[in-house]
Amino acid sequence: MRNAPPSAAPLLLLPLWAWLLLAPAPAGAEEPGAPFLVRDIEPSGRPIDLEADPPRSAWGSLIEQLNPFDDRLVFVAFTFEQGFEPWVSDGTAEGTRPLGDICPGPCDSSPRLVGQLGERFYFFALDPVAGTRLWATDGTPAGTRRLDELCPPLCDVALPYAYEGEWRRLSWKGHLYFTRYEPGHPGRIWLWTTDGTPAGTRRVRKVCGSEGCPSSFASIELAVAGENLFVRTGNELWRLAGPEAMPKRIWQEPSPSFLQRELTPLGDRLLFRNRTELWSVGAPGAEPELVWSGAHFGAWGLTAGPGSAYFTTWAEPAPQVRGASEIWRTDGTATGTVLLASLPRNELRTIEALVLVGEHLLFNESPGSDWDWRNPTPLLFRLDPAAGPEPLAAPARRPPRLVPIGDRLYFAGHSLEGTLDQGGELWASDGTSEGTRVLQDIWPGPGSSWPGFNDSLHYLLPPFVAAGGLLYFPATDPDHDTELWALELPEEPEEPQEPEPPPPPPSDEWLETPELPGFRFQVELSAPGGVRAGVAEAACIPETLCVSGALPGRSELFVRIVGPKPNGFLWPTLVKFTTSTVDVWIEQVGSGEVRHYRLEGASPEGSELPGLFDREGFTP
Repeated sequence: MRNAPPSAAPLLLLPLWAWLLLAPAPAGAEEPGAPFLVRDIEPSGRPIDLEADPPRSAWGSLIEQLNPFDDRLVFVAFTFEQGFEPWVSDGTAEGTRPLGDICPGPCDSSPRLVGQLGERFYFFALDPVAGTRLWATDGTPAGTRRLDELCPPLCDVALPYAYEGEWRRLSWKGHLYFTRYEPGHPGRIWLWTTDGTPAGTRRVRKVCGSEGCPSSFASIELAVAGENLFVRTGNELWRLAGPEAMPKRIWQEPSPSFLQRELTPLGDRLLFRNRTELWSVGAPGAEPELVWSGAHFGAWGLTAGPGSAYFTTWAEPAPQVRGASEIWRTDGTATGTVLLASLPRNELRTIEALVLVGEHLLFNESPGSDWDWRNPTPLLFRLDPAAGPEPLAAPARRPPRLVPIGDRLYFAGHSLEGTLDQGGELWASDGTSEGTRVLQDIWPGPGSSWPGFNDSLHYLLPPFVAAGGLLYFPATDPDHDTELWALELPEEPEEPQEPEPPPPPPSDEWLETPELPGFRFQVELSAPGGVRAGVAEAACIPETLCVSGALPGRSELFVRIVGPKPNGFLWPTLVKFTTSTVDVWIEQVGSGEVRHYRLEGASPEGSELPGLFDREGFTP
C-alpha cells in the first residue's frame, strides 16, 4: 500500500489504480459474540406429543418460522398454556413475549407468518370464532389486530399451505405476495397479493389445480430481479412487471419435473434451470437466453455474488455416469460462463451447495453412504481456482446447511478432534481455515444442541435469522430443551470510501526549468485577494524550481525532485514561504504521469507554513 503524506501534507493527484490503493483498508473483522439463551419460553420440561408418522415427542417451545421485523424478531413458539402462538423478541428475556393468545388457552392458532410491509408485520392465524384471518402487528400485543376489513376475500379459507419447504412469500413494491391453499375454491393453490387494504388485496393467478397439484411447494418459487417479479409454478415461469400488471408466461416445459428449483437473481437478470440447461432472462419483453447446457446433467447449487453467479454439476464421461464434480462461474451470458474447477469425487459424495463469504467461494459435500462420522473427513471447503479445494471443517454428522450472514458463514456441524467430541454445535467461518471454528459447546460434551434445527416443523425454518445486530436460532441444551438462542453479530466493516478526484491542472501552460530536466510544473497561489498563477524565477538555487506569486523576483515556493532514494523513488519536495494556500501539479514528461499536491494556508492563530515530501513520487 502506498504511504500517505504526513498529516500536514496535501492529497495527491494519482492514477486511478493508485487512488484505490490509497483507499483505507477495511477494519479488522470482529468475531461473533458467544451464544446465549434469550428466554426459557416453556420451562416445564414436559414432552410434547407431535402428530407425526410415526408419532413422536419433543421438548421445549419448538421455535419455528423466524422472521426479521426491523430490529426485532417475530417467530412462532409453543407453550402448554397457550399452544402455538406468534411471539416477538428484541434479544432480551423481558422483550421476548407473545403477541397475543389468538386461540385462547392451550389450543393452537396455527400461525403462518407472512412478512413485513411498511411498519407492520402480517400473519395468518386461526381465531376459533372468526376462523382463518389475516392479522397485522406493530410488534406489541396492544398493536396486534385482526384485519376484518379484508373479509372477504381473505377469510374462511384454509391456512397457507406449507409442506417440505417454507411456503412462498415476499414483499415487492409495497405489496406482500404469498401462496394459499384453498380446497374450497377451484384451483387449489393460488398466488395472492395485498397492500393491507381491501382494494389492494386480490388473487394474482392459479398456481396449480386439482389435477396434478404438487404434493409440496418445492415446485413453486417467487423471486425479484430488476423491476420484475418472477413466479415459477411447476413447469411454467411467469413475469409480473408491476403490482397491477397481469402475469405473463415466458417459459413452459412439457413436464413439471423439467423446470427445476433455484430462481436466482443476478443484477437485472434472472437465472433459472431445467433438467440439463441453465437459462437467463433480462429486460421486460426479452426472450430467455441459453447460458449453459450440460447434455446429461444439469446445474444446481446456484448462488449469486457481485456480477457473477456460481453453480455445480458433474462432468460427463459417459451418459448416465457421474464423473468429477465441476464448479462453474457465469455472468448470465453464454460467453461469460466458464469452468472454474473440476474436482474428482467418490460417486457417493457430491457437492451439495455453494456459498459466497466475502471473496471466498465455499462449498460442502454430502458425506455418502459409506461415510463414518468418527473418522474425520472434511465436508466444508474453500475453492482456490489455482490451487484447488482447501478443507475448512470436519466432520459433520449430517451435511451442514450453510447460511451466509454478513461476512460470516454459520452452520451446525459435528465437531470431533482426537478424543474431544463436542456433538452438533454452532460453527462460524470467515472463509479461512483459521477463521472456521465452533463458537460454543451449547450442549457440553458429546451431546448435540443442533442449532437451527427444529424437530417439529424444521422445514419451515430458516435456521439462522439476523435482526437488530443479533443472530437468532433455536437450540437445545440439557437444562432448557429447545428454546430461542442468539449471539451478537460482528459489526460489518464500513465500505472504503474512494477519495474525491483531485482537480485537473488549471491550464495548458507549464513552467519548466533546466534545473529539473524531465519535469514540468503548474502552480496556483490562493489568498483572500484571489488566485494567482505562479511564475518561475530565473535566479534560483541549484536543482530547484523557484516560484513567485505576489511580487516578481520574490520566491514564495521552492520545489525539488530528490533521488532516487534507497526505496527506488524520486521524491518531490515542496517548501513554501507564504501564508497562502498553494496547489502544485508536477508532470513527469517521459511517462506523462501527473501528481497534485496542496500546501494548506496558514491558520490565523497558527505559526506554521506546511511543506511536504512524497516518498513514492515518481520512478526514475
